[in-house]
Amino acid sequence: MPSLHELQRGFIQALFAGDSGGTDLGIVERRIETPLRLGIYANTSRVNFVESMRTSFPAVLRLVGDGYFRQCVLQYREQCPSRSGDLQQTGIAFSKFLALLHANDEFRYLGDVACLEWCWQETLTAAEHPSFRLEKLAAIDPSAYGQMRFLLHPSLRLFSSEFPCRRIWESNLTDAADLAPINLQYGAERLAIVRVAGRIRVHDLSIGEYTFLESVQAAETFETAVERTLEMDIEFDAGIALRRFVANGAIVDCV
Repeated sequence: MPSLHELQRGFIQALFAGDSGGTDLGIVERRIETPLRLGIYANTSRVNFVESMRTSFPAVLRLVGDGYFRQCVLQYREQCPSRSGDLQQTGIAFSKFLALLHANDEFRYLGDVACLEWCWQETLTAAEHPSFRLEKLAAIDPSAYGQMRFLLHPSLRLFSSEFPCRRIWESNLTDAADLAPINLQYGAERLAIVRVAGRIRVHDLSIGEYTFLESVQAAETFETAVERTLEMDIEFDAGIALRRFVANGAIVDCV
């Protein structure tokens, strides 16, 4: 008789293999043969996985078509099986998988589009947070501003790509029969995706704004964040940026 651990391990292996894999599961009553029983579970597991991925990556699905999408998803499932019982987490490594799969062909942008879609999914399910209390900032001694650390909204995700992924993504979320071609050489994109009052907003960022938010995300002090940003964008105005990010809900607190 196998131990509980051996039984669980064999069951999971059989789900991914699609049969019993020769594993003795110690089932006494066999009104339905073991391989058939496991086949039912395995098929349900595959279907649920694929459907979850379709929901999370609608633009990638439309870009590659249903047949190829399913093929990629099942290959991804073999290489990166979910370690969680939450189907929401199934696509966490899909962008990296696609980036490697199409690293050297004309579909190099697919990994970045998938990354953008996953940022959207994470923003959608992240925790809420109240808006910035400006009176807290007003109470801080101006001489201490340089050592302040700002906090980003828990839902905020930063995204950057050498491809025009936002255009690709948005144009493939519609049911329009004819889509205008998008020039992949259009230029790099930097975005901030944040959910405020239950609504997701996507903000285009300059290189300076992106660098500044990266520094804030890394818990750098305000002084260090500004210095690092000015190295990338000499025209960056920290005051204007702060007002913008507080107003759009990206920055929600300071310590």
